[in-house]
Amino acid sequence: MIEHVLTVRKRRIRINPSYAVAGGKSSDSLVLDLDPEWDGLSVRVVLGEGEGAVEADWDGEPMVLPDGPLAEPGWLPFTVVGEADGSQIVTEAAPHAFRVVEGGYVKEVS
Repeated sequence: MIEHVLTVRKRRIRINPSYAVAGGKSSDSLVLDLDPEWDGLSVRVVLGEGEGAVEADWDGEPMVLPDGPLAEPGWLPFTVVGEADGSQIVTEAAPHAFRVVEGGYVKEVS
């Protein structure tokens, strides 16, 4: 499994490695490296945007990236949201921080 580290500094996102290969199934995970501003907040990660966005709560452990957003090649926007006691912080837009690249041909795995 490839582990991607999503780093947030001053609400700016950086992801390393910054790509995944389309067609994998439960093959990529995400770890968050957040600056102290996020301490004590409930944190969730949003993959994609609009109707197709997928949200996942982060519990401090590596999370497996859902297959859906990684199914098709293209840019995959990421957002991190932190909430506590009626306040909320959000990372800046990161529409080109992560790219799903085309995978080679494989038979469908069931």
